Amino acid sequence: MEKHEYEDSDEVLKEKVLLLHRMLQSSKNSVAYTGAGISTGAGVDDYASGLQSASSTPPIATDALKSPYTCQPTLCHKVLSACYKKGLLHYWLQQNHDGLPQKAGVPQCAMNEIHGSWYDCSNPVVHMSGELRADLFEEFQAWRGKADVVLAFGTSLAGMNADSICSETADRQRAIFDGASPVEKSSSTFGGVVICSLQKTTRDDIAALRIYSKLDRLAAFMMREISGMKEIVEGSHCCGEVVKVQVADIDQATHTEIMVEVNRIVYPPNINETYLHNRKIKDDVFLVPYDPKTGRRFMELNQIFASNPSLNKGSEEAREMLKAKVRQLDVSTLTKLDLREDSEVKLTLGPHTGDEGEVVGKQNEGHYKIRFKHALKPGSKLKAPFERILGTWWIEAAVKGEVEMLPVVNIS
Repeated sequence: MEKHEYEDSDEVLKEKVLLLHRMLQSSKNSVAYTGAGISTGAGVDDYASGLQSASSTPPIATDALKSPYTCQPTLCHKVLSACYKKGLLHYWLQQNHDGLPQKAGVPQCAMNEIHGSWYDCSNPVVHMSGELRADLFEEFQAWRGKADVVLAFGTSLAGMNADSICSETADRQRAIFDGASPVEKSSSTFGGVVICSLQKTTRDDIAALRIYSKLDRLAAFMMREISGMKEIVEGSHCCGEVVKVQVADIDQATHTEIMVEVNRIVYPPNINETYLHNRKIKDDVFLVPYDPKTGRRFMELNQIFASNPSLNKGSEEAREMLKAKVRQLDVSTLTKLDLREDSEVKLTLGPHTGDEGEVVGKQNEGHYKIRFKHALKPGSKLKAPFERILGTWWIEAAVKGEVEMLPVVNIS
């Protein structure tokens, strides 16, 4: 271990995990705030200082022969996903762009990829000095104003705007603690910021709970100490599936091309529930409750949140309410979303709103590749092709009506 790194003993880490569990159990608005450190174990390098322009593509993974698109969730991603499924985690504010929380099973409606995403063609990665997307920043502000527990995992808290969710939550929870009676202070579990890293950060002073550990080690302790966690993590609760495919290879003895069978992880949309049986017309063609021109969710679904302003959009309660409404919709009123190869689409959100593109195929994991034409710089009439990706979890969110806007709609 490096001299500037620290690590809690097993006994201390166990006690901290038990306290963390009590904090999450008492929380009504808990947030995972994750940085590059949660993904380095998956093979995604920490490239934060090196990006980016509108034409940027993801950096190579730590293994130079491995695409970052093929990286898989770490144990920490899976445990945080299990926390979401158990109702212990309510929202995920993601500094990274890698889609690993969604691969671990967190629905898109519970995510805010505030700095951009490789898997949302309407949300390209933002320059370090760039402007955040307005709707995502507004959502971030709402959560910054109500979060009661923030898990700052894998982030150095070095001064990004989004770091303020930690400082404001710490201040708010400190005020609640200071106003509590002596009995309440001794018998209640309070919220606050939980920081986990091996190295000290400049904001350790605001932590209600400071954990010195590698994130996957912390996750392993959480699996062991929190009831039901192991079963969720080890069960079939992630959205990836392993399939066998034939790929070309070279026979080393004869130097001729041969076909070999390999395992590949794919991420099909999770739309297998009975009430959705008629929402997939054919492969890559779906019926969704959104306006065909604007990509906005149907008003009757939005009314759920207008009538319940305190309802968290990614909560299980909200998802169940949407499910009941979507089940009642007349199929003939739904919009066709056609993502077959050669289908034409346009962006409904983000810095390139209105730009048109064409579906050009799928990645190995099943995500859609779409080639857009974007202006080379703001205001320029010159356009160049850029290939962007639409993650398959967006299809699940669209079919279930769980996001306010579709990233793309078809061009009629």
